[in-house]
Amino acid sequence: MIRRGATTLALVATCAGVALAGGPPWMKWEIAKQMAAASGKPILVYCQVDEEGKGC
Repeated sequence: MIRRGATTLALVATCAGVALAGGPPWMKWEIAKQMAAASGKPILVYCQVDEEGKGC
């Protein structure tokens, strides 16, 4: 029970920190791939689709 509470608190603190820092940087896919290749950091991908599955 204590472990779950600590994990939840850590997640909330992380999300709050990202929100206060201005959120994640948004950029074009090609630029993000180049930056990830150069830095070795992972990419978080967000894609929005409609009811027919079209988008991105």
